Formats: sequence, structure tokens, C-alpha cells
Amino acid sequence: MRLFELDPLTHGCFLLSYVDDGTLVVQSKSLLDNCEALKRAYGLYWRYLGFYFDRKLTFTEHVRYYSTKALSTVKAMKMLGSSTRGLRPVQKRVLYRTCVLPIVTYGFRLWYFAAARCKGALHHLSTMQRSAALWITGAFRTSPTGGVEALAGLPPINLLLRRLSERADYRFATLTPTHPVRAFLSRFNYGTIAPHPSLSIQTMSEPEIFRTSGTLFESDTNVLALTETLLPMNPLSQPGVRLMDRFSTSMTARFLVAMPTRN
Repeated sequence: MRLFELDPLTHGCFLLSYVDDGTLVVQSKSLLDNCEALKRAYGLYWRYLGFYFDRKLTFTEHVRYYSTKALSTVKAMKMLGSSTRGLRPVQKRVLYRTCVLPIVTYGFRLWYFAAARCKGALHHLSTMQRSAALWITGAFRTSPTGGVEALAGLPPINLLLRRLSERADYRFATLTPTHPVRAFLSRFNYGTIAPHPSLSIQTMSEPEIFRTSGTLFESDTNVLALTETLLPMNPLSQPGVRLMDRFSTSMTARFLVAMPTRN
């Protein structure tokens, strides 16, 4: 895997990895260029699949990057309409929920869980949503945040993340008994698959579980509170047995009529 191909100084920097081991190989004509390339190669953050990891796994850079990106998107949307012309408030709200919220909530399960220190992250996201609520409603800049969010029909960002977090926890109950994720859960939720020999919750002692917090531990606990049995492969969900398949002649689809254009 070649790094920094656009930089001539670090053109000879390669990343060699095998399983869980990796090393950087630098090639150049002088030792000084090698040292300078290594300074640029080693950074404070590591980006992988859009996630920004730091040494302490605080994910502050991850939150800062995506909150700034979402705020820039909201500011760019202001050219589509103001309080007097352009898009209507309903259309602005739909645009914000479909284009901005997925940016903000990308990878939020990395830093949002029980006992996580995310007060600063929630402050950044709340500032971003306040700007979006002011744009949707056309309210004054001195308007209170809670009132503007209520008028715009936007739940507070902490409640939104809590709802998405609970929804993600309950999805563990829909996994098949042989799903690989169940190998990391406790003995109450591992299914029929063998537990992981070193990374499973089953292999941890009670003091270790008490001192450790994270998304996996929270989901493993919340799934036990479910009172409804969810089948990952329900017979009623098979093709040919679904409601639309059995009563297709009794149902009709009605499409929305296009809105008239303004002169």
C-alpha cells in the first residue's frame, strides 16, 4: 500500500502489513529525506473507513471532522432559500434530515455509549443543529435553541443519538444464531456459534467487565431487556408469502402529484 503518492518528498513511503503487524518502509537518496518522510507519515490520527482513531480512542477528531463537515453543508444550503424566498420550511427540514444528519451520525457508536465522556461532542453537534434550525424556521439568531428546534420539528441531538443507539442495540436480537458478531457477546446472547477465545465477553472476569465500557457491552446488556422475540428469518418474510405477494390484486399504488412551479 503506497502512501503520499502526490508528495514527491514521501513518494518512497510504503506501508507493509501482515495480519495484525505493520511497518513503514521509506526509500530515498538521503537520510534526511527519510527522516522528514517519517515525520509526515506518523500522525496523531489514523483514518480507516472514514473513522478517525487517536491513541486514547477518544474520537475527538472524528467528531470534530464530521461536525465541521455538517456545519459547512448547512451553510451551503442557505443559498437554496431564506425566510422570504426559496424552499419552504418543510422542504428545508427534509433536506436537513436526509443530507446532514447521516453525516453527523456516521460512526457515532464509536464514541456515544453509556459512561462515555461525550459532553464536548454533543456541544459541537448541538451548535450545528442550531444553525440548521435557524435556517429552517427563519428565526432570529438570539432565539433559544430549544424553542427553535421545537418549531423546526427537530429532536435535540442527544435524544436523537439515544434513539438511534437503542435501535442499533435491538438489531443484535435480529442476528442469526451463527452470526460472527455473536462470538463476542456474553453467554446469554452468543447463539450457537463458538465464543471468541480472547475477545469474547465470556472470557472476561467480572472485575474486567465492570471496569470496561463500550458499545458492545451496552448492546449486550440492552438486548436482555427485550420482551419480544425477533426471528431473523421469519417464514412470513419469504418471497411469495408476503402481504404484497398474496394480495397484489387488491392493492394499488398512488403516486404524489408534482407541485406546480412558481412563476
